[in-house]
Amino acid sequence: MRRAFLTLEPGAGKRSASGWYEIDPLVGAMHEDVHSRRYFGPPKGGHGRMVDLPPFLVKRLLRHIEMMGERDLLFPDTHGRPRRHTDWLYLWRPACDGQPERLTPGRRVRAPAVPALCPGLRLQDLRHTHKTMLIELGIPDVLQNERLGHHSAGIPALYAHSTTAMRAHLTAALQRLWRQRRQYQF
Repeated sequence: MRRAFLTLEPGAGKRSASGWYEIDPLVGAMHEDVHSRRYFGPPKGGHGRMVDLPPFLVKRLLRHIEMMGERDLLFPDTHGRPRRHTDWLYLWRPACDGQPERLTPGRRVRAPAVPALCPGLRLQDLRHTHKTMLIELGIPDVLQNERLGHHSAGIPALYAHSTTAMRAHLTAALQRLWRQRRQYQF
């Protein structure tokens, strides 16, 4: 995520959400070529979008930005560059599987034992889980597709559009869900 595409000001712009992240259609995704060179380019499918953020996430991102300072990348590697896809594996697996230690490139790092949050979960599974949550929350298909960067097929897609009210309902529903299910303190 790049700070330049993150807005955390209530009422800024034309959106009613307390914050949102823009996935730019030209440079909204980090890519890695076969030589492990990292660069920003179009997201999968080539479609940009705005992702409204619920208040709990805005609050956490504000705290994170305060700790990070004025850097453009919100979650850089130790050298300030975009993380490689494999870097996430070394961070993600211990959190999901609850491993007391993790293998980092070239060395073992001891970390405090943590309970398993969701054993076996892959990073890509978050998109699937989020889609399922949106369905459970009764979010209209048009907004689900917009949020996930999908294009609706057929005639209904020509006539249906997301609205400010739909997006406000979505962020409020995600906020309620967070409060109900908050069992882990991150």
